[in-house]
Parts: sequence; C-alpha cells; structure tokens
Amino acid sequence: MFTDWLTTEEANRVKANPIYENLAYRTSKPSKRMPRYLTVDDVVTLLLGMHWELHRLISHFIFDTGLRVSEVPRVLKKDLPLLEQYPSTQMYFPLFVRGSKGRGGEIKERYTIISRAVLARLNRYFKTRTYFTNHDWPEGDKPAFLNTYGELITAEAIQKFIADALARTRLSAASPHRLRHGTAYSVMKSEHGKSLLDNLVVLQRALGHNQLSTTEIYTHIPAPVLQRMTEDGGPSDIRFRFEEAQTILDVTYLPEKKQPKVRKIGIRNV
Repeated sequence: MFTDWLTTEEANRVKANPIYENLAYRTSKPSKRMPRYLTVDDVVTLLLGMHWELHRLISHFIFDTGLRVSEVPRVLKKDLPLLEQYPSTQMYFPLFVRGSKGRGGEIKERYTIISRAVLARLNRYFKTRTYFTNHDWPEGDKPAFLNTYGELITAEAIQKFIADALARTRLSAASPHRLRHGTAYSVMKSEHGKSLLDNLVVLQRALGHNQLSTTEIYTHIPAPVLQRMTEDGGPSDIRFRFEEAQTILDVTYLPEKKQPKVRKIGIRNV
C-alpha cells in the first residue's frame, strides 16, 4: 500500500509506476492448515522403527520438550538438570534452551519442561561407551547428543533418521515438526494448568512463541480430543504427561549392543 501511495499526487509521484505492479507479493499468505501432530501411540510406533537408541532418545526428547530440530544440536549436557538435586516426587524439570535465531542471528534463550522419564533416558545415554569415553569436547561445552563418530549431531541427520524410520512403519507421516506439534497436543490436555487457557500460556513459553496468537492454533483441537477417560469411565480434562513419557520409555528403550570402534574415514554418517 505504501509503494502504491508513492505513485500518487499526494506523494508528489515519487514513483512513476507501482513497484509491485504485475508482481506477486514477496510474502505468501499465512497457512490456515491445522497442525498435524503425532500421538503417544504414533511416537511409540515411530521409535520402534529405529535401529539405534540414540535415534529413539532424540525423537523422544523432541516430543517431550517441544524443541525445534534446529535447537536440538545446541543443547549442552550442562543444560540438563541433575535429578539428584530434586525431590524424588518431582516429575518435571526446567530445561534451558538456546532457541531460534532472531534478528541479526541472535539466539533467543528460553526455558521449557522436560520430564523425569526423558532425563533418566538421557542419563543412560551419557553412561554409554560412545558418549562417556568421548573427551574431544571441554566438559562445559560438550553437546548432549553426539553421533557415532563422537561429533555434534546435525538437524539434517535428525530429519534423515526420522524419515528412514517412517519408511519402516505403518505411519503415513512423521517429522521433527510433527513431534513438536505432538508436544503441543500433549501439553494442551495435560495437568500443567487448571484450564485450557493456563495450558496455552505454558505451551507458548515452552515452544518459544513470541505471541500467544501463534500458539492459539492449537485451541482448534476439539475439546473431546483433549479429554481422557478416568478409571470409572467418566471424562476427565487431565492428562498426566509424565505418564506418557514413562510409557514411551518403557516400551521403546532398548540398550545399544556393544559396537566396534568406528574409524573416522570417508563420508560421516549418523
């Protein structure tokens, strides 16, 4: 509208012709599609299609915390809370996140929520030979996730092993972003808040949305979907997320078999 105004007499006809004349606008219209998410059962199916515990761990981690795939490689081991510093009855913990890049490439920091079950799964991974014996990184800068070669795992590698696992399952679609949408679905029906609005605010902070309006897309999930059935068969608005996380852990955790040491030659795989 401004550039069209520049062609008017009021603007002293700074421009002879509209800049965008016969051109499409640079920014496409926002998508109105509903978010596609993975349920707990979908996540279990996806994880059982993976050959490596590291891949199952990272996928479970994304579903539990809601991190973007680009944020996962930025997580350091020191960012993770220590279970021994908290009461045994505590099921959720704060996780520091170096979030998405803003203007000028600045990293936006935030906190999200991580469950006890996923922290326990991470601690098992830290005790594996591949991770524990890797001393290439200063302790304060050691990434939480390393690939087979002891190098920082990349977002591209995560996308690939999820796509590979999808091909081995009956699921029609799966991706890191659908895992993140699954986090939103889980939080919206969780016990974190007393109402859906409370959960919406929790979700906004966890996903790193600047505006609550961005998060509001998840309110279009039908209310009956956000309910669960109690033991007596009646409806309940509460869904305990730590139960979901523990279920995924119990069904999908398979310890790595002892693997021969891999030499760093040729093209590096995950």
